[in-house]
Amino acid sequence: MMGCFLRDLDTLVSRGLQFEYQRVDEELAFPCGQLNLDQRLRQPPGRTHCFHVRHEVCLPDRPENRLLKLALDRVRQGTQDANHWRLAQELSSAWQRFRQAARSSRTSAPGGRTSCSRTTGPSSRGAS
Repeated sequence: MMGCFLRDLDTLVSRGLQFEYQRVDEELAFPCGQLNLDQRLRQPPGRTHCFHVRHEVCLPDRPENRLLKLALDRVRQGTQDANHWRLAQELSSAWQRFRQAARSSRTSAPGGRTSCSRTTGPSSRGAS
């Protein structure tokens, strides 16, 4: 059963995980997205080079992906078959690459622009 799960998960990861857009509030060196004028007007004169913006970032942080990651961790820890363990390790490292790509997209603006500070995190989304 573990082998079947790992093969199916390998196929899923090779095709690509499901990503979702999440709204993020950031302070960036270059404007990108929607400018937050309230915060822009309140910032001190020495920080006028930074722009408070709100934009959406495509992230793999979805309930389905978190559940698959948890199941992968359980299989990786509980398997006694060397081939299953090796495949689980490979999938786990692929998962880490997805997370690193998501982090890098949140700490820099599109086009490689640098941020003035860290991301404040996803804000609550209104009814779509």
